[in-house]
Amino acid sequence: MSGFLKTLFGSSTPQYLACPFCLTRQSLRQTPGRYFCTYQECAKEIPLAYVREIQQVEPISVHAVGFTYHGKSVYLSSLIDHLELMAYLWNGGNLRNLNQSSLDYVREHRRMISQGDLPVPTSPDFPVPVIMHLKGMAKWQNKCLVMYDTAGENFAKIETTSSNGRFVAHAQTSLFLVSLKDLPDTPGFRISDLFDVYLATLDQLGSTVAGRNVIVVYTKADLFWERLPDAVSRYLLADNLWESIRQFKRLGLSDADMRQYVQHMRDISDALRDFTIQSVESGLNLINSAQERQINLQFAVNSALGSAPGSDNRLTAPPSPRRVLDPFFWTLELSRS
Repeated sequence: MSGFLKTLFGSSTPQYLACPFCLTRQSLRQTPGRYFCTYQECAKEIPLAYVREIQQVEPISVHAVGFTYHGKSVYLSSLIDHLELMAYLWNGGNLRNLNQSSLDYVREHRRMISQGDLPVPTSPDFPVPVIMHLKGMAKWQNKCLVMYDTAGENFAKIETTSSNGRFVAHAQTSLFLVSLKDLPDTPGFRISDLFDVYLATLDQLGSTVAGRNVIVVYTKADLFWERLPDAVSRYLLADNLWESIRQFKRLGLSDADMRQYVQHMRDISDALRDFTIQSVESGLNLINSAQERQINLQFAVNSALGSAPGSDNRLTAPPSPRRVLDPFFWTLELSRS
């Protein structure tokens, strides 16, 4: 747990913390066995486990920044699929949904996938987070995942994002999801536009920029894997974690296994950095801008489905995702810095 949280919370039941719904730091209103945010425009009930275990299970925010139809909702849904089976990844690993809206989100996702449907586009309103305890993860131990699914419309204009950008300001690490297959179909948009909107949001909200982390995730990679460097394509296609855990095989990954996995992610990030400079329009501008603002920039690649959906936006085959966990692992790893 960070020194900041240790200083802030002197007791096992803190009376003052960041609400996971409105992201403002507030005192808590307490009734027997229940806690509520005191911010008038929020006033939501905060999950009991979130409050009482915050010293042992530190919150970590996950959100995806990206243009419309670049796969944010599908990626986050696939991530949940993997995390629901985390007990097969790590000995003693387990997941717990902390509130009803999280459980409803997960249940609706299960229903849609079982019927071959994909997630519907996200509402542009500020999202309701999914809140989960993830315990027993080798290398990273216990975390409370607070995950936001945000609409691509929020990233088309600086003004729109600034009014809905609290989730960006709150998170130390942001995932930039970019489909190189769909980028040419987003007229006038380039990858560096996302970074411009991101920086403007932080500036307008008065948030510190230096020291933040951005993970550029080339998603839907099954649609353009032949454009990728050979080492990246091999890495993408070699992923068999989903195939193993969906068959309920207990992998029992150790701390040493995860350290080796993270080193592979670093090697792939370096290869994708070179690819971005050489093959992605405005890619070098993005990299130089991040360096100038002292932002730690890393890269990842994945495919949330493994194949393209049909013209009716329905699955044409069972999902066969690749490297979906990598951006999440990056978020965990960089939270240790």
